[in-house]
Amino acid sequence: IVHLALNNTIYKFTVEDEKGNITTEVYNVGDITREGAKISYRLVSATAYEYANGCLVVTSEGENADPTVTLNDVSKITAEKYNAVAVRFKAEGVVEDQKHITVYFATADSDTLSQDKSITIKYNKLPVDKQGYYVAYINMATNPSWSGQIVGLRVDPGNSKGLYTIDKIVVVEK
Repeated sequence: IVHLALNNTIYKFTVEDEKGNITTEVYNVGDITREGAKISYRLVSATAYEYANGCLVVTSEGENADPTVTLNDVSKITAEKYNAVAVRFKAEGVVEDQKHITVYFATADSDTLSQDKSITIKYNKLPVDKQGYYVAYINMATNPSWSGQIVGLRVDPGNSKGLYTIDKIVVVEK
């Protein structure tokens, strides 16, 4: 299992290999974008972000609001071993026709994030847990381009202004 946990100001990256050995690396937010870090991320079109109650809270405002969380180094992920991305999140104040979550990916053979390498699910198709979080389970294997080495992942929790609270992003093993 590869797991990126958003926990206050700490990112935790856990890898379990085929023998069951577990390796965990933890980076403080100030460190994860340093050169050589195994995990880094970028927020795009976010007016502000903060960590609250163990979650990444992203505020996106303006006409061209399109908040994204891009995981830059996902070098341990292969399509042969991992087939889904799960995201637990809240979305408030999102424009009605933009209520959807999209996961984009890039592969070693096609290393750009693009619409043809993405999967989108509308909020009304997602279950909501007791705490009011959407739980998106996105089966990446339904996109025929999900193959080989995955070199990029991007989660767009919506496509408009709003307040997005992201609790977890998990890459799920087959």
